[in-house]
Amino acid sequence: MFATASCSDYSDYNTVPEDALPTANNTLWQNISENEQLQDFTAIIAKAGYANTLSSSRFYTLWAPVDGTYDAQAVLSKDSAAIVREFIEHHMTDYNHPVTGEVNERIVSLNDKHHDFTNTSFDNVAIERANIASSNGVIHFINGRSMFYPNLYEEVDNLEGCDAFKNFIQKYDEYYLDVENSVIGPMVNGQQTYLDSVFKKRNNIISRILNAQLENEDSSYTMLYPTDVAWETAYSNISPNYNYIAKLDYMNIVGNATTAANLTATTAKNPEPVEIDAELYKDSLTKNSIVRYLAYSNTDERNNPIWSGELNSQIPDTLKSTTDGYITNVRDIFNHTVGDVQKSSNGYYRIIDSLCLKSWETYEPVRTYMNPIRVLGLRTNSNATKYNVVKNLLAGRDTLFEKVPVFIKKMLLPEQSQLFTYISTDAANFANTTARPELDFALRDVQSTKYHIFVVTVPAQVSDPYQPLKPTYLRFDMSYTDAAGTQRYQRLNVPGANRLTDDIIAEAGKLNVIELEFEFPVCYNGLSAFPTLFMSHTKTFGTSSNRNRYDQELRVAGIYLVPERAYEYMKNITE
Repeated sequence: MFATASCSDYSDYNTVPEDALPTANNTLWQNISENEQLQDFTAIIAKAGYANTLSSSRFYTLWAPVDGTYDAQAVLSKDSAAIVREFIEHHMTDYNHPVTGEVNERIVSLNDKHHDFTNTSFDNVAIERANIASSNGVIHFINGRSMFYPNLYEEVDNLEGCDAFKNFIQKYDEYYLDVENSVIGPMVNGQQTYLDSVFKKRNNIISRILNAQLENEDSSYTMLYPTDVAWETAYSNISPNYNYIAKLDYMNIVGNATTAANLTATTAKNPEPVEIDAELYKDSLTKNSIVRYLAYSNTDERNNPIWSGELNSQIPDTLKSTTDGYITNVRDIFNHTVGDVQKSSNGYYRIIDSLCLKSWETYEPVRTYMNPIRVLGLRTNSNATKYNVVKNLLAGRDTLFEKVPVFIKKMLLPEQSQLFTYISTDAANFANTTARPELDFALRDVQSTKYHIFVVTVPAQVSDPYQPLKPTYLRFDMSYTDAAGTQRYQRLNVPGANRLTDDIIAEAGKLNVIELEFEFPVCYNGLSAFPTLFMSHTKTFGTSSNRNRYDQELRVAGIYLVPERAYEYMKNITE
């Protein structure tokens, strides 16, 4: 029976008891090189030039694979640096870790990989002999090797056929001094020196984009790595959404009292244009959009299918990315996986030949607006009032929503909320009887693409079913900038109507969904500049006749900008 060292205090943690076997007087290197079962391991250590480390005074625990239980020639075929990192230091850790009592540890080896260590195994490899004492450590003989896997960040360096993705990631690599694992030397001219400097690689930019620490061995993710074909196709599809211009003038009507009907393209021009490097923005945000939805945490149960490859009725076909994107087409990811799911030291990865994610779930989202940037027609300092109606109070009143498409209704009445919310220009706040209420919305972060604009108007009957039925007559205008940098201002209308003259009529007693269409020539995403949508009454209320015939108030439950591709999909959604 072999004597073992206790780890009850620092001394026991790093020394061998006096009654240990004669091997206790030898170094780790002597005990390895002189053991007939470890001659392959000896040759590997010799090739890597690691004998001096195993002869030093630093104390280690080493799990040594026995000859004939692994492919030693495959290890010897690698260069010295790879042998050290992937094999020798993969089977070593600092300090004394004997097999004594009940052992159930999570070991961090010298190459920062994590291993399960029990009384009988190391990474599920059986321990043949335990506690071979040495003067500078302890050896456990194991029947095979622990397989080395790069972590998901390291794996990027090994990818083949994914050069575009790899180049984008590696562009932001940086090396830093790992002070904790470096050997401190003397102070020279007031500066700390190191006898042995350990440098590691990190990538903070990518960590922020993905909201994931791919180099963290204690995390667990599944990554999607796009092939060059997948990257190039995605780039072509996404980049038109980011058509920026170098100098962007725009209208900013905050504090301006000119009504929409009297505005011109250059009224209320913002004093300072937004100036950027348009091509840099386009390229960076396109690549950001490709990468942003490629990481999935394995600790989130809804992501089990992406690494297990299994789907069943108990698991929804929806994934959640580390950037909080909800992805509903996991089966498409399966269909576009090249080869099998691959294992890494901190998760799994798939090589995909298509970025088969739905545009509206990723880079081209539906935009929602509720809070106006300006309200006109009300008393000084008055704003639109926000109302919350408990959804249960609307139960059974289906006629209110009969004109609302299903996909708009799902956004108006989300399952996770118990309230139906809208804003209103209350009549009590009108400046005078001739006032025409106006709500103007800054459409921040829109992209250079075509949108279907859905404005949801709310009748008085939502809050009071006994209010008289009155229609609302409306007009809509848009201020924007064209691709040449010229400010534009135009009236919008529903398809088929005369854009310049026809009023848009919101039917009485029902929620109306007014559909407009507009294609923005330039991208505003991420900028302080924005286009503005103007919504105003076309009727005055100076006469009792008009006040009796038309609804004076503007009530809006939301403005939804739905990109063309999302619209083509959503318009077919049924209950």
